[in-house]
Parts: sequence; C-alpha cells; structure tokens
Amino acid sequence: MLHPRGLLAVLAVLSVVSGTAFADGPSCLERSWDEPGDARVLDEPLSLGDRAALLSWGAEVGKHSWNHYQCARLSELPGSALCLFSHGGMMNQVFERMVGDVEIPRSRHRQGNRLLGVDLRVEQIEQVAYDELPPCLVAERHFRATPLVELKQAGVDNVVASAWGNLATIEHELLHAQYFSDPRYKTVVHSFWRERLSEEQRGQVRRELGAQYDPANEDLMVNEFQAYVLQSTPRGWLLAERERWRALLLSDLEQAGTAPLALSSRLTASEPR
Repeated sequence: MLHPRGLLAVLAVLSVVSGTAFADGPSCLERSWDEPGDARVLDEPLSLGDRAALLSWGAEVGKHSWNHYQCARLSELPGSALCLFSHGGMMNQVFERMVGDVEIPRSRHRQGNRLLGVDLRVEQIEQVAYDELPPCLVAERHFRATPLVELKQAGVDNVVASAWGNLATIEHELLHAQYFSDPRYKTVVHSFWRERLSEEQRGQVRRELGAQYDPANEDLMVNEFQAYVLQSTPRGWLLAERERWRALLLSDLEQAGTAPLALSSRLTASEPR
C-alpha cells in the first residue's frame, strides 16, 4: 500500500511534469529538490548596443551547470537589470511564486506555469510576502537575500530574466525593461493604447492575454501588449495585433526619440553558438 505522503509525492512530480498544480502554492513536499543556485552579479553594466558582448556573455553563462545565473545592469536603461540563467529550471525555482502572485489572476492556481521569461519591479518582488515562503524554497530565498540586495544597492528597480538560448524571449523581456525604465517610452505606449486602439480592440487584447495574465491589471496589459507587438519574431500571443499595429507603434516611438533598444541591438539576428 502506498503511504499517503508517498502518493502526494507522486502527484507533486506529476504536477511539475504536466505543468499543472495540485495546490494553490508550493509545499516543501512538492519542491524538496530546491537549492540556492550559483548566482553572480556583474560589477560593470552591460550595453545593449554591444551585440557581440551580449552574445559572448550569454554563451559564457550557458557553459555553467544548470543552477548558475548571472545578473547585469543595463547601461542604456538605468534602473534595470537582466538576469541570464544557464537553465530555465533554476529561473522557475527563483521566480515562479513571485510571477504567479503578480501576474496571474488570484482565482487560478498560481503554480505549475513554466516560465520562459520574467519581468518584475523590485517593489513587486518585495510585496510578495516573504514570511509565507516555505523553508524549502531556498532558490527564491537566496535570490531575495543576496543577488536582489546587491542589485538594489546598485540602483536597480526592475529585473528581467530569461534562460540563455532563447534570444526571442530575451528580446521580449528587454522590451519590458525599457517600458519600466524609460518614462518617454512608457508614455508613448500608454498614449498609443488609449488613443489608437478602440475599447473593443483593447478588450480583445485583454481576452487573449487573459489566458496567461491578469486582465484586470491595466499596466500589465499595456506592457505585454507593447512587448508582443514590437518583438522581432511573432510568437504566442497577439499575432493579429502585431500585424496591425507594429509599424505604427514603432513610428510613434521613433518620432518621440525613444526607439526600442532591444530591436536596435539585433539580438535575434543569429542564434548562440
């Protein structure tokens, strides 16, 4: 006979494999394999204009073991940092609970959604209750106690993250970083959202993105709208909206003197070697 705790352990493993959660929040039983991770915060900021340096950094991160990640401030986007992970598993261990609390409607299970990328304000991270962290979630604990503290001391207000290897995801997250860090960029995007799109069109965006994001969070809707519409490679969501609005939004941003830096870096022009 299988002991109830053994049955729960089997269900927990199945929930991770299938991407479905059996409980509203992680338990120590479900996440007993967590470890703190091998993290490093770079001393010098990284330039989005130096494509070769970006690719070289990513390739170096990718050579490390699965639990390694590095975070770097972005010189053109003061207040933002990019964290690159050698493997998505560690990124999920660090950020899964925080992203679930911020972006996913409270009526849904918040765990089990495998993250491709992350974009969070530091204040959002700090609003996720630390005292509710199960003791076994050591990856999140370590990030909040060490790398995040170092980033805050360096003036970082926003953190975006991705596993190395998916350049389209990294570009998408860098578009979020500019939305967070560049007031002119954010103003143009919000004006575009309010003035170019009708209420019916905004509602369609909310309905489509609502499958993964909280549609009641207006700032989140606007931020995801601009990132999916502007990214170089159409993927996942808002494909029709990207076809309709991309050129016009790019034009508005360029006229305001705040073109998307993630696109000018041409990060997705080649794959990492």
